[in-house]
Amino acid sequence: PDTLSDLILDIFLNKEKENMKNNIIETNKQNAKNYFDQPDMNKLFPNLFKLLWYSSLPCYHLPGLSDEFLVKTCEVAGQKMDCSKIFQQVPTDIGMCCAMNLQPVVKKSVYSELIDEMQGSADFSGGKSTKKSEKIAATVGLGNGLKLTLDLHSNFQSFGTVLNDFSAFRVFIGKPTEFPAMTERSLMIQPGQEHFLDLSTQVLSTSG
Repeated sequence: PDTLSDLILDIFLNKEKENMKNNIIETNKQNAKNYFDQPDMNKLFPNLFKLLWYSSLPCYHLPGLSDEFLVKTCEVAGQKMDCSKIFQQVPTDIGMCCAMNLQPVVKKSVYSELIDEMQGSADFSGGKSTKKSEKIAATVGLGNGLKLTLDLHSNFQSFGTVLNDFSAFRVFIGKPTEFPAMTERSLMIQPGQEHFLDLSTQVLSTSG
């Protein structure tokens, strides 16, 4: 064999090298078993976190990572915007999601530092950091809202962990400093339909 790929194929396809193939398989199985029998979580957790960060559908087009992405188009008050400027990927209680206007909600820790690192990473974003995103101010009026086109790409990709037996968008609306608890407070949005969500405020005061 001329290359490493040819050598690997030769070992796994050549019946005369069956014993060599089995030895390689058993050696790697044992190495994996030994690694997880005595894990150093201080070293293991950051690597697992970085791996899981890219395991879900990205918010917008990330060259070199995936041709499919969730937020296809964005309009604010009728004006088209670059979705990468207003959305950033954030962890939730059910995995990674796309968020806007979200402020840091986690105390300073290894976990929060990993979030900062991954949001600031330009490895798969064509040189653009996803850490700094523009804030969208709330305005009154139907024509002044946020309009999005979303695509789950359920015909190509599936969620890493399937909690339900249906495909739907989950939408969480909360305070900028509130952790997105998707399991408890998210709204279900049916795919393939046009939806309108409106918000109203209620001010409560006490006297005496």
